[in-house]
Amino acid sequence: MEDQERTAGIHGDERAGAQAVLPAVLGLLLALIVSFGAHGGYEHFRFYAHGYLRQQETANVEATIKLFSSSVAGFYATGYTVGLKQFPADNMVKRRIFQDIRNWEESGKFFVMDRDRIAVRNVEFLAPDMAVALVDETWFSVFQNRSTRRPISEKQANILTVRYYLKKKWGRWIIFEYEVFPQGKPLPPVPVDMVLKWE
Repeated sequence: MEDQERTAGIHGDERAGAQAVLPAVLGLLLALIVSFGAHGGYEHFRFYAHGYLRQQETANVEATIKLFSSSVAGFYATGYTVGLKQFPADNMVKRRIFQDIRNWEESGKFFVMDRDRIAVRNVEFLAPDMAVALVDETWFSVFQNRSTRRPISEKQANILTVRYYLKKKWGRWIIFEYEVFPQGKPLPPVPVDMVLKWE
């Protein structure tokens, strides 16, 4: 009889302990679910679990880079801002490019660039809406007199590797920074402060 009472007491304590722990476990589980959703957890899972989504976004990133480089060439060659609305760049990048164009304008020159080749070497997604792309590019450039449009320099080949930093905003990819390196040289690691700009 005493053993039965003792056993019943033990099981009662276990049930009481389980009932006390259950709300805490459920609360923790709920917090994890909320956190997962708040930080785009489902989208992250869906993006990395389905290869076709990455392939689709890789193609979108590549198209963005090609539009960026062709737009830049047009801006430098004409000095005009036609197509600026579709130009896939952050405002700081736009400002930097047009400041450079303005500097050449004040010196009486056009800096004309003709893209000969572009080959996307790699696209790496740090998150579904963050990407770093390495691109090998070949450009021919020449300076022209702004008044006559006659060349005032020899045509020069520029063989480069460009590292683009992209973020998806408002449903489209934009370039918020880029780094240019001589092709064939070892590339430095991605700067930490560059990644922090995404935040």
